Amino acid sequence: MVHFQQSTQFKHWFFDSSDKIAEIRAVVNASARERIKAIKLSSPEKGKKKSKSIKDSDLLTVDDELHILATFVTTTSQLCSSYFGFPLHVEATAVLFLKRFFLAHSAMEYDTSLLM
Repeated sequence: MVHFQQSTQFKHWFFDSSDKIAEIRAVVNASARERIKAIKLSSPEKGKKKSKSIKDSDLLTVDDELHILATFVTTTSQLCSSYFGFPLHVEATAVLFLKRFFLAHSAMEYDTSLLM
């Protein structure tokens, strides 16, 4: 029998501090910003002669993404309990998966409403 401390659940989803989570969020956000800028520069929009570059102020910050996540966690929770009438453990699982997904991925690259 595998002890919890040796499981992949513990290895990949338990963190020593909230600073580690903040660091992961910052890395994911910076990576998404670079990918979005690269895509925009490599593919000018049809019908336009010059492609505008994307400014940093046009993209979401880590705090913006956290605000979006908080909104969608609340909405997911409300949908699970009020609209669908799911049991609490189903609601908690849905919220947990949403949080985990957006710890590893940026809200700038995925449609949060579809994931919710």
